[in-house]
Amino acid sequence: MQEYIGKICLELVHGSENDPCADDMELDEILQIVQTRDEREYSQIIAETKSERMLYHLSLQRQNIVAGLDINKNQTVLEIGSECGAVTGKLAQMAKHVTCLEISRKKSEINAYRNRKYDNIDIRVGTLEEASKGLSSCYDLITLIGVLNQGHVTQFGDQTNEEILRTAQTYLKPDGKIVIAIENKYGLKYWAGCRDEYSQDFFASIKLSSEEKKIKDLSLNGIRAILKTLGLGEVICYYPYPDYRYTRSIYSDDYLPQKGDLNYNMCNYGKDRMILFDEASVYDNLISDNLFPIFSNAFLLVCGRKE
Repeated sequence: MQEYIGKICLELVHGSENDPCADDMELDEILQIVQTRDEREYSQIIAETKSERMLYHLSLQRQNIVAGLDINKNQTVLEIGSECGAVTGKLAQMAKHVTCLEISRKKSEINAYRNRKYDNIDIRVGTLEEASKGLSSCYDLITLIGVLNQGHVTQFGDQTNEEILRTAQTYLKPDGKIVIAIENKYGLKYWAGCRDEYSQDFFASIKLSSEEKKIKDLSLNGIRAILKTLGLGEVICYYPYPDYRYTRSIYSDDYLPQKGDLNYNMCNYGKDRMILFDEASVYDNLISDNLFPIFSNAFLLVCGRKE
């Protein structure tokens, strides 16, 4: 079943009536905001509500993670796990066309209303298996922004990270790229006293049990090993700071941070935390010893098939 919201086609595929977010009242409030308010008002709304979820879904800073990608108007993008469209609009500005896959109808409606001025977006609502039916191997770029951290409880049933990436790879052009943004399980903020993003426990990503490992963050070596297994051996790694959600700067192996650069470390977005040490000073020490990439809070990886 198809419906149009503004210029966006919203396609509800088989089984998509089972919306895991159907009873989420805060999403209802966000839906009303994107239906009635201009995006220039979002910052004020976030400040007034003091809600971390409002910040997460409405902050225009979320777009920074994709703003520097090499995308042009001849290319098509498949956005897997598009949620409420925090980065969809930016992708639409850059690409020829964007196809979004999202399990939640409510989140998809929010995405459609906030980006309804664009005529190059379609949204398919369902699980990955449902929503991807009929797609061909035609995409220049496939994005998984934050998906691998929590995929098993949202889009992908009990699939492992490797299975998720293998499925995504089937829709990639031979010379296409997969873009992954993910938290680092060894990110310095977790050692310094920030709560885990999903369990909300302290040190959760560092002390995982075997049962929990499939749903938590990955290390740089861990994600590289998965990509190599899948034949995605051509990997460029970037380091979003302070994280991939609210990125202020993005470093690379060719342009790593210098001592004194990393001073925005108390961004905890409304959640309580411990302060076990001065992160800026520790970052300076890690930079001096060429260890920053291992302890970066997040990774942005651009992956292709090895030629």
